[in-house]
Amino acid sequence: MTPLVIDTDPGIDDALALLLAFGSPSCTVETITTVAGNVEVPLCTANARRVVAAARPGVAPLIVQGAARPLARPLVTAGHYHGVDGLGEAFPPAPDAGDQAEPGGEPRAPRTLVEMARRHGRMLTVVAIGPLTNIALAIAHDAAAMREIGRLVVMGGAVDVPGNVTPTAEFNMHVDPEAAARVLAAGLPLDLVPLDVTRRVILARAELDAALARAPRPLAEFVRAFTRFAFRVDERAGAGRRSTCTTKSTFAEPITRTRGTGAPGSRARSGRGPRRRPRGSWKARRRGASRRRGRSSGARARR
Repeated sequence: MTPLVIDTDPGIDDALALLLAFGSPSCTVETITTVAGNVEVPLCTANARRVVAAARPGVAPLIVQGAARPLARPLVTAGHYHGVDGLGEAFPPAPDAGDQAEPGGEPRAPRTLVEMARRHGRMLTVVAIGPLTNIALAIAHDAAAMREIGRLVVMGGAVDVPGNVTPTAEFNMHVDPEAAARVLAAGLPLDLVPLDVTRRVILARAELDAALARAPRPLAEFVRAFTRFAFRVDERAGAGRRSTCTTKSTFAEPITRTRGTGAPGSRARSGRGPRRRPRGSWKARRRGASRRRGRSSGARARR
């Protein structure tokens, strides 16, 4: 099975993503690193612990708190969508996660990412579904080790669609654009899953209810409780009985591409039915568009 490190800022959508990863037979979540984003980082850490406690995976992952703020600007959160606690204000306040900083005040998560990269090398997949602050700091600690991982899957950006914070900016990139710039320029084996992809994977309440009907009752009640807030927000915004949470397709990418082989980087297309979804990589999409233009030009020449 492929070892995963999930760098996350749970968040309703990230909580669902963690549950999806725990349910995959082709990967094992070894470590969760938290980063400030949807809510402040102590809340993110508490939420990660709450999700792990509800999911009860066979082997509980290590949970390590990370950066409390972006590299060069104030933190912007998304409590309007996730609730002030990040999980839809559905639960009592969690105990304080405590001070998890290194001596000198540096967050622990970046060094943990480097340690995992050194331990697993090309077998490791890092899935970053929050702002990229921890990843940028890990690269600053040991860029060579981080370049040796098998894959970095990033949920972020908007290539050919509008952003979800400004007309051009997606939330994770908007929160820490300096970190994103460092990560994208670092030469890591990176797959970008932008809004172009995630907006095509909408979670309908009926779909979620059908899945939860097959889940253990305590877990189903937990998921219904923390997703209710986001469904209400989307319904008020005119999205109907569906959630525009964006993380689900990010996990379809690393899970389906390793299923059946256990090898990092193996390619397998995910999706339902005959319609092909766009790949997470914008480079792959551009290559495909070029091939289609070439075939079209050839057809016109033959006519």
